[in-house]
Order: sequence, then structure tokens, then C-alpha cells
Amino acid sequence: MRLKLFNLLTVSLVTVIILYPALLVCSVVWQEHLQIVLGEQNHTIKTVHWLLFLIPICLELGIIGYNRYRNYHNFTLQKQVKILEELWEKS
Repeated sequence: MRLKLFNLLTVSLVTVIILYPALLVCSVVWQEHLQIVLGEQNHTIKTVHWLLFLIPICLELGIIGYNRYRNYHNFTLQKQVKILEELWEKS
């Protein structure tokens, strides 16, 4: 179940990364359009622009960190099992 969820998240992230430049261009164009129409700078548009910029980066860093944590956790568990097996054989 976790592997399927991880694969789904990875595919979603790759899709977002591929579409990411187009999303940024659309958000910049939309921001400029609103500045022309409204005559003022809208802080909500800037916030959305930064969120579009930061969310994929944070997701990728989160997935990388989770992978490293799982690798470390598996390594420590294997190390503990090895120590316990050696203790078992000695007794």
C-alpha cells in the first residue's frame, strides 16, 4: 500500500515538474494582466505565484527526505537483527 502511494506521489510530482514551467508562465502572465486591468499590484496573486513556485520544491525535498529516512531506518533494523542473531548463536 505504501509503495503504491509512494509511486503515485512520485508520478504526480514528475508530472507537476514537467508542467511547472508552463504554470509559472501562466501565473506571471495572469499577474501582469491583473496589474494592467486593476492598476495596482494584487498581493493574493503574488502569494499564489510563490506557492506555485515553492510547493513542487517542498514536495520533492519531502520525498527525498522520506526516502533517506526509510533507508536509514532499514539499515539500523538490519544492523539490530544481525546483532541479535549473533547473540542468539552465542547463547
